[in-house]
Amino acid sequence: MKTTKIAYTALFTALAVLLHYIEGLIPVPIPIPGFKLGLANIVGVFALYYLGVQYYVVSNICRVLIVALISTGFGTAFFLSCGGALLSTIMSIVLYKLLKCSVYGTSTVSACFHVLGQILVYILITTTPYMLSYFPILAVLSMVSGFLLAILADILLKSVPSLKQRRGYKKQRDKA
Repeated sequence: MKTTKIAYTALFTALAVLLHYIEGLIPVPIPIPGFKLGLANIVGVFALYYLGVQYYVVSNICRVLIVALISTGFGTAFFLSCGGALLSTIMSIVLYKLLKCSVYGTSTVSACFHVLGQILVYILITTTPYMLSYFPILAVLSMVSGFLLAILADILLKSVPSLKQRRGYKKQRDKA
């Protein structure tokens, strides 16, 4: 079972990197600096609810590192991404494990904390605390986006058989 989860983690990480790249090609429907749809987060939320916490964390770390390696580099964008990913991952785990939140709540709140993490890192880098006043605008937009992405993640979670069901299918297939 562990090997299967590792393989799925690698697959989900690759898919998240691909969605991140595709998102860069899509014009943002709302021309607000700093706002992105966050398509890679569909994969992240799905990984959390499908594989569990440790595989979700590994997938997020690998995604941030791979995107930095092949796209953004290890400059300011990398640190902003790390701050957002760290804060949203921590909040997602709290919502998933401690509060037993739905995929909708987890994705929506996680999106908000991702933006907060990015803004806090930006403030640390540039020493411009007034950037915090930009947070409410980005928070609302990211929460709407997080909720819409949760709808897609929920559809995936309901339509993809669980790993236990897949294992049962393999046993039945091997008997035949």
